[in-house]
Amino acid sequence: APDGYVMSGVPQTVELRESKPAQVEFVNTKKESLQILKVDAETGDPLLGAVFTVTKTSGEPVGDRYTTDRNGLILLADLEPGAYIVTEVQAPEGYLLSTAPQTIELKPGQSARLEFTNTKKSQLELRKLDGATRLPMDGVTFRLSRMDGEFVGNFRTQKGGQIVVDNLSPGWYTLREIETLSGYLLDDSA
Repeated sequence: APDGYVMSGVPQTVELRESKPAQVEFVNTKKESLQILKVDAETGDPLLGAVFTVTKTSGEPVGDRYTTDRNGLILLADLEPGAYIVTEVQAPEGYLLSTAPQTIELKPGQSARLEFTNTKKSQLELRKLDGATRLPMDGVTFRLSRMDGEFVGNFRTQKGGQIVVDNLSPGWYTLREIETLSGYLLDDSA
């Protein structure tokens, strides 16, 4: 088929008669395009760096992996009409993965657009204060774990007695003081 068109899969039968020209017509369907847009769920701003796979519903992959540009877009041109499944396999930095794949039917003569949203990961802020003076305590170490026991990391309070941990998945966490300053007792409450 010509570039940008789907080959006609229907064979034609023709009878040739003496002294009469025969004419056969094959109809090609134009290939379609699919636009994938990735935006922040709260602001609607486009997101760079989301990675997607695209497969036909038969399971046949379409190309390799596709990554959104600075406009949050991926454009797949020259697709045959049919059903496709689009799956996010890697979220942009600082965002949660959109786990629900989307299915789209590309019809002849129509292009399509899918929109995926991502929610920012959570942030945890802690401030350590002296129990008597209420002054900030710099240099105290805390262990952060998920409630299921999965270790996240050890973090030390910085200037102002603060710890800020970014890019946390939603859920329940446990903070435990594991090292304090000289002259202080560990706060053993979780």
